[in-house]
Formats: sequence, C-alpha cells, structure tokens
Amino acid sequence: MSDTAPRPRTPERVTIASHADLRVAVLGLLAQARLEVCAAHRDLALLGLGGRDLVDALRSVLARGPRARVRLLADEGGWLEREAPRLRSLQRDYGHALHLRLSADAEALGDAALLIVDGRSFLQLAPTAYPHGVLALNALAEARGVQQDFERRWEAAGHDLPAQPLGLP
Repeated sequence: MSDTAPRPRTPERVTIASHADLRVAVLGLLAQARLEVCAAHRDLALLGLGGRDLVDALRSVLARGPRARVRLLADEGGWLEREAPRLRSLQRDYGHALHLRLSADAEALGDAALLIVDGRSFLQLAPTAYPHGVLALNALAEARGVQQDFERRWEAAGHDLPAQPLGLP
C-alpha cells in the first residue's frame, strides 16, 4: 500500500450511558451519513428525530441526491402526529425518499432503538428506561447483522404512512 492511499478506518465502539451521550451520538451519525439512514424505536422520540437540528440533518442527507433515502420504523404513530411536525413536513417534501412505517405487532421494538447509517455505523440501545447502548463506527461486519434485523422488521411492517393525513388538504 502506498503512503498516499487512504487507509481503511478502524472500527470503533463507544458506550452510550446518558441522554447527552445519546444526543451527541445521533447528531454525529447523521453528520456522517451519505446515502442512507435507517432508524427504529417505539415512537422515535428517544432518538429526538422531531427536533429542528435532527430534521435539518436528515434534510441534508436527503438533499445529497436521488439515491439518498431515510427509512423510519416505529411501533406507534401518535408521537409522530403530535410531536414531530417538522419530520412530517420533511416527509411531505421528500415523499419519494423519506419513508415512515409502523412495525407489525409481532415485530414490535418496544424501548429498544436502532440508528444505522450507510450500512456501516450504527447506534443500538437496549430496552431500558434510561439510554444505555453502544455506538459502533465503521463496524461493517457488525452493522450487517443489525441492518438485516432492521430489514426483516421493515418488510414485515407493510406499507408507508401517508405523507398527508387522509381527508386533510
């Protein structure tokens, strides 16, 4: 290998043990995303995906080109409707690339959470009342298993939530 060739990044693991750690991890992962973001949680509130800065980060990913996509999976849609108007607006703006689904009953996530970017880095939180989990960066081998679990749940979920509530202009 020549001295000018870029070296592959080594996998890195960081423990998430607080809400502050979680926020930094989510923002960092979204900043790193190039083409794909996948997230799953009971209602997506824990990941903070309704906040302005996180919606702006998702918008940046989606604006990168026609191959960019964001897939969000939740067990229930109430929080999305009540507390995430910016996220729902982003879905209306990028309906071709931002997909929201409700998980099948048999595949419910509960309080566990996932955030995967570009199939190589991920955040995985255990189903506890307080954020506890791991952020794995450049962990392609590990990310494959996490991505496969997400894909199984995604396919079982069925169809996307409509970008515009039915019956409303």
